[in-house]
Amino acid sequence: MKTKIKRELEIEASLEVVRSRTMAMKTSEELKEVVLVLYKELNSLQMVDWGCVIMIFDKEANRIENWLGESTHSDLNRYHIEGQRHPVYKKLCKNWEQQNSIFILHHTDEVKREFDNFWLNQTDYRNLPDEVKDTVLNNN
Repeated sequence: MKTKIKRELEIEASLEVVRSRTMAMKTSEELKEVVLVLYKELNSLQMVDWGCVIMIFDKEANRIENWLGESTHSDLNRYHIEGQRHPVYKKLCKNWEQQNSIFILHHTDEVKREFDNFWLNQTDYRNLPDEVKDTVLNNN
């Protein structure tokens, strides 16, 4: 029982760190720092492997702006993806439009490999450090 309580306290402490940084934001450019704090906290809780992302959907431009925090803490943190270029992104856009709070995708290994190859080679994510791309591709 103590382990569960300890874990809940760790999660609450991490949430407070992220919440504090978010509340201190003055400009959208600070999302870079917020997503890095989010990544560090999720990583300390062992909830992520290589990175995490905050997505901002722009329906008019049919684009998703992605702010990425990842394991190398690269200076590249903003990536754009055209919203309807891949079935997975179509699903993400549809979920956002429906304002669903939870969205979980389950893929077969083959679909995940195909999707990973798409977003790592045909979107702004092609500029990710090779170390991060290798980690993603090796987790198939």
